[in-house]
Amino acid sequence: MSILEMRANCPYCMAQLEIAPKKKKNCQYCGQAIFVRNKLLMTEDDAKIEDWLVRLAQFGITKNDLKKTRQILSEQFGVLASINDTVWRILNNQVIARNSFHTIEIAYYEMARLASMEGKDPMPYCSHALQLQLNQLKSEGVKTVKIVGYGMRSDSSCEKCKLLHGETFDMEIALQDLPIPRLCENEFGCKCSYIGAD
Repeated sequence: MSILEMRANCPYCMAQLEIAPKKKKNCQYCGQAIFVRNKLLMTEDDAKIEDWLVRLAQFGITKNDLKKTRQILSEQFGVLASINDTVWRILNNQVIARNSFHTIEIAYYEMARLASMEGKDPMPYCSHALQLQLNQLKSEGVKTVKIVGYGMRSDSSCEKCKLLHGETFDMEIALQDLPIPRLCENEFGCKCSYIGAD
């Protein structure tokens, strides 16, 4: 079977589709949601894997790594582990490994993203990430920090963070109060950051 023929088959029931979808669409035969990634038709599970692999690549995680982690979790659970549970384990392992401030910080941000996707509060994970930012700056001798809106612009931030954009804080006060993300109102988690202002 050629790749072109596979693209026109439902990834669930394998029925030949009249037209290969170019975006998410339900199969006309089994009713399952077909997802499209790189012009290939996928199940929802496979699409989640592909999406997370793009994000986990920054940690050097491969498809094989994800597959092994999922297998280990599935053996522990006695049922097939979900993609989200597998990603949680991978991110948690990144935090436990403590390779660098930056790696742990990014892992916490990805945890915040996953928590938000699951309808949970992402802010505790953002707090850990921003605490790490401050600790890293403190270890470099920075005594005063400035808040920078997401993407180095305040227009991507929530209203509270926009008001804080450009504000400076003594390092110890920032560490104690964590004005970001404490005041942030972004439901998906605070994406603003601290930089040295010395």
